[in-house]
Amino acid sequence: MTDNKLSQISKHMPTAAERRSNVLRYIVEVLSSVTILVWGYHLAGAHGSVWAIITAILILQPGLDASLGTSSVRIIATLIGASVGTAVALPIGRNSVAVLAGLVVTILICYLLRLDTHLRQACLTVPIVQMWPDNSIAHVDYERITAIVVGCIVPLIAQFVDVQIRNQIGRLSGRERQGTVSQSHDGAK
Repeated sequence: MTDNKLSQISKHMPTAAERRSNVLRYIVEVLSSVTILVWGYHLAGAHGSVWAIITAILILQPGLDASLGTSSVRIIATLIGASVGTAVALPIGRNSVAVLAGLVVTILICYLLRLDTHLRQACLTVPIVQMWPDNSIAHVDYERITAIVVGCIVPLIAQFVDVQIRNQIGRLSGRERQGTVSQSHDGAK
């Protein structure tokens, strides 16, 4: 059984060239996303850039479709955790009972919505919203949700631009090769 699993894994292992390409793309996408987020938050004078940066790093996946899926689930899970955390803490205050109640309600909502595999994200948001030392709970809730949404949008745009640039380069190099091939055929006549 173990040998079978290992052989399946090794069949899907990328080549060294694919790994290098993936690493270089990830570096460009992460650096461009984080730079845009840091500058954007600084220019706006806004707080919460750390959550946007963490989100950007977490949602970037190999391939735009995978990143889109990851970001949409992260937004939904954050909305659930932040909403429940806020709704529970407003009437009873910031305390351990609110955190525990918020976690239980968040887990149940995720279960009902079939978000079982994304419980951690939703649950992490509950104590962040309830226990953040500064500002009101509602303000932290708003700040966190905004940062998650921005942290999803910016890297998706960066990844989309990267895909478009690579496609354009591929088309241009294909035309170049085609021109070289037709020149060699013309020379053979």
